[in-house]
This record gives sequence, structure tokens and C-alpha cells, in this order.
Amino acid sequence: MNAVKLNDVANVTINGTRLAIHKFRAFTSMRIAAAAMATLSPAAPIIGALLGEGESANSTITTALASLGPSLATLDPRQVEDFARELTVTNGNVFYEQHGKPVNFTESSADELFGGDISHLFALMKEVIELNYGGLFIWLKTLFGNSEEDGEADKVESLT
Repeated sequence: MNAVKLNDVANVTINGTRLAIHKFRAFTSMRIAAAAMATLSPAAPIIGALLGEGESANSTITTALASLGPSLATLDPRQVEDFARELTVTNGNVFYEQHGKPVNFTESSADELFGGDISHLFALMKEVIELNYGGLFIWLKTLFGNSEEDGEADKVESLT
């Protein structure tokens, strides 16, 4: 089994800014996973759609969002804000380059780099989640009806 090491980094570009995302420490990861389950459980059916790719993913997300109106209304905005902060700022796991030097991603830099466009913050959150919980989301994807894709069932078995 190839374990992902703590020092593994995902380099992504969002809104023209190159960001380096580092993995969480083990217990931090568990705490954040528990917070995610508590905070986002009303929106659980959209998880599979968010992990899709290409144009079909966009239509799946749109369809899922349209059907989730009542569930999304139960999300606590403060908890969602805290969750976003926990994923991207609090743990010092996201960096960007400024004047040739790595700088910790902060709430202020989110405003500066993303200009209030929360879709960029959601994109960053998705990247952090995929780096830290990729195997978990493969498993969840099968729970929400995407297990007919080739090989997905085998991936779930590897988690047990």
C-alpha cells in the first residue's frame, strides 16, 4: 500500500494564483472530518456530484443543487464559514507565492486573491478535501449512486 506522506503537496492554480496545499496531520484530519460530517450532512447527496469531472459533472451538480433546496436551507451559515476557515486558513496548510516567497493563506489573502468570488474559495476547499480525504470520497461516491463506474467497487473494498 502506498501511503501519502504528510509532506506531500498538491500544487493548484485558482483564479490565476498558484497555491500549495499540504496534508493535515492525522488527528487534525480526524477532527476536520468529524466537523465536516456534522456541518455538511444536509448536503451529503451532492458529494458525488462535486467529485465528477467535465461537463457532465456541471449538469449533475446543477441537478443536485436544484433538488437540495430544502436541505441546503438547514445548513448553519456560521458552521459552514468555520468549516471553510478550518480547511484553508486555521491549520496553515495552504500557501501562495508573494514576491518570490511562500506566504500562509489567510482570510485577508482570500479576499485579495479571490476578490469576494466564493466559487474560488469553494474550488480551494475542494482541492484541500481531495488531497486529505480522497480515498474517503471515492468510498462516499459509491454510496451516492456512482458505483456503476468501472473499478469503483474495488476501491471501496480497499478501504475496509
